[in-house]
Amino acid sequence: MRQQKDPVAARYETGQRLRQFELLWETATPEQKRQVLPLVNQAVMGFFAGGPAASAKPLDLASAQLFRSSESFRPHPWVASLAVTPSVRLLDSGAKFVTLTLASLYETSEKAPEAVTFTVGPTGVVSIRSSSVVVQSLKALPQTLTYPLDNYRGGEGEPSLSVEVDAGADPRRSIGSRLLNLALVKDLGVRLAALESSKEPSVVHLRGTLKKLAAGEALETDFPGLKLLRDAEAAAKSAPLWGKKRPGQFWLTLAKAPVRLLAPKAVASGKPLPLVIALHGAGGSENMFFDTYGAGKLVRLCEERGWLLLTLRNGAGLGQLPELLAELGTLYPYDPKRVFLTGHSMGAAMAVQAAQANPKLFAAVAVLGGGGAVRSDPGTLPPFLVGAGEADFGKPMAQSLAKALKIECKVYPHCEHLTVVQDALGDVIAFFGKH
Repeated sequence: MRQQKDPVAARYETGQRLRQFELLWETATPEQKRQVLPLVNQAVMGFFAGGPAASAKPLDLASAQLFRSSESFRPHPWVASLAVTPSVRLLDSGAKFVTLTLASLYETSEKAPEAVTFTVGPTGVVSIRSSSVVVQSLKALPQTLTYPLDNYRGGEGEPSLSVEVDAGADPRRSIGSRLLNLALVKDLGVRLAALESSKEPSVVHLRGTLKKLAAGEALETDFPGLKLLRDAEAAAKSAPLWGKKRPGQFWLTLAKAPVRLLAPKAVASGKPLPLVIALHGAGGSENMFFDTYGAGKLVRLCEERGWLLLTLRNGAGLGQLPELLAELGTLYPYDPKRVFLTGHSMGAAMAVQAAQANPKLFAAVAVLGGGGAVRSDPGTLPPFLVGAGEADFGKPMAQSLAKALKIECKVYPHCEHLTVVQDALGDVIAFFGKH
């Protein structure tokens, strides 16, 4: 059974598994967390040692253990090892079909059940006929499946396809599923070409992402292709769909730095809002706080409170924060007295450095799973919250930072280097709320 070799596709698949695990972790009991902690630690250390694919199996095993402890449907272990990859995720609305490749992401001792079938059908929002379903029996992996797109009637949309895996004599005995997100666009080639002349930084950034999606490149997360195209087209005409009290999530370039922004519904008031700047750990990107770290928990918390959320890629933009924030302020007013900074692991070290470089810029700083050297008088720095997991390899650095700041380091039980972020985010937001 041949395994999927594309490291970027493996990164996407591992990200999907991480989100599934984090949803289960959010409702797990302390005892359940304790039981799966070794597997989660194995996944994190595997990521650093062997890349995303090395994390997928222990994450699936951890999820399976949490599934067994809940009332949730538990997919068959063999299905958990599968990767389902579309040939392309951004297509012209005239496309006749999309090809799906089913492969094994990692080796497993579990064998495929008897009489496995794959059923692909729509779960999306564009107009389709209910008969648009394709069924194919398992032959040998990797295996391709062609799904016709003629039922989408040449319209635009961002449909989802459900890949159900069934087994046995009962054709509807589901043993697992996958969800695939596509984007269908009218005149795709012409519209992408029209963006080539724009020098607007956000358009250039979006155009690069769109071209990769249209070329069939695997990216790390689900990008809403149609939305990104419309955002780029509007910005190229100097009429961006972001700013001016418009809520939503946006991929932008501010002060030459790629960022992702949450503008909560509260922006409709036009009032200055608190702003959270979040810095991810090594191997991540600006998408990490939006899509993982609790399956986007920080996004939900900021939306609930009506706070802006800005994430940076590898700390890009930290060196020109005043310029970056000035650009942000032209789009959405933020309260300069309530700018908060949080960072995890590598991002924790960056947060410590940024707080010392701009001590008057931040109302409070939260550092998780790491630390950094304190070269300033702690009394001149903003208030800090420092936390780490009890099995976190970043705990010594966090404790050293807390000691230098003359505060306590909060240690979260049954957490390692990654899950500490999810468990601590509630405390982080509560801490920010006091400043």
